[in-house]
Amino acid sequence: MSSSQAPTIELVFEPTLKLPDEVLNGIVQLRFPNLTNDKIEEVHVKLRGTAYTEISRAVGTSAMVFTQRIHLAKENISLWSSSNSDYRPPGSDILKIPFTFTLPSTLLPSFDFGGISAGERVRIRYAIEVVGRRPGRLRRNLRIIMPFPVLPPLSLGAELREAFQSGWNGPWRSTVEKKSIRKGLWGEYSDVAMTFTLPEVEALPVFAPIPFTLTLVTHSKLMKRSEKSEDGTIFPTPPLDPRAIELKLTSDVWIKTDGMDYTCRDKTVTHLGGFGSQESSSGPVAGAVVGPLKKVWVPAEGEKSSEKGRWKQEVAFASSMRFSCAPSFTSETVKLSYKLKLKVDYAGVGNSHTAEVPVQIVSSMYPIGERAWDGPPPEFELPPNYFEGTWEDDPNEKE
Repeated sequence: MSSSQAPTIELVFEPTLKLPDEVLNGIVQLRFPNLTNDKIEEVHVKLRGTAYTEISRAVGTSAMVFTQRIHLAKENISLWSSSNSDYRPPGSDILKIPFTFTLPSTLLPSFDFGGISAGERVRIRYAIEVVGRRPGRLRRNLRIIMPFPVLPPLSLGAELREAFQSGWNGPWRSTVEKKSIRKGLWGEYSDVAMTFTLPEVEALPVFAPIPFTLTLVTHSKLMKRSEKSEDGTIFPTPPLDPRAIELKLTSDVWIKTDGMDYTCRDKTVTHLGGFGSQESSSGPVAGAVVGPLKKVWVPAEGEKSSEKGRWKQEVAFASSMRFSCAPSFTSETVKLSYKLKLKVDYAGVGNSHTAEVPVQIVSSMYPIGERAWDGPPPEFELPPNYFEGTWEDDPNEKE
């Protein structure tokens, strides 16, 4: 590659997960004589963090767009200018200039969200940006943007993560939901119940294997013990395949702009625990352990044991879930909360059994200087737009 083909400006920076108070180091490489050929007068590097919110609403054939932009981190460093044209290494066409920023102590977590109706947007984003300024209004500045994720620390969450990684030995809490259903439009009702059991903790940390169990119990309608369906099953039979059960994490996001606020509810974030998979294999989904189906005859009170009663059927699932999303938080313009949602479908029309469990999701990172991360790099899931989209900087700011 010739000098003219090589990039005029390059940014060397590792965009891995960062914490507040962390020192950021990088290098900007300038190539000569490309700087002169590209009419670059000045090069500076910027640290930017912005909480941007947007709500748009159709009004007739046009749209009203309400936005708000809050700066979370904002710092500039001038690296080079054409007035220092002799500032270049002897015998080389490349000048390497190091830079250092320190993130503020208090920051919001990185977050990128598009509302269900596509009329709402939140982007809390951090980036290193290098700008090569060109003179005149007709020349566009040369710009390099490298976003990186930020996650505020929480010692409590880090301690919980370590406890889960070692194998949870603490107390548990259960959520129980019951419902009466029937196979057709007429006839007696049967009963279904689900018990969802999680560790008894104040909050659930990201990047940790959180164990849980799901127990399904059904009681048939009052019937004779000899009664059987054509296929030999007894309604309602609980599903034995995790793919027939839905367990997902959903978010509620309150958004405020300069002139409007709105709450986007129940947007699916991810499916969890190996449930609801669309894999084509016929075997059980990896990660979800299924216990045997237990079937017990329960005689009805006041009836002869050989006459009428109910069939009790029970199955238990054991698995774990891992979160890699932004933790729950509240700020001036954004509030993020989560729920776990369960859904089990039984035979018949409208026989869906659901449960909802609000959860507080927290960071699992120790503060800078308290304790180092002790494992593979944490994977913080963010949509591609976070890294590839345009930068919502202040349009009134001068370069």
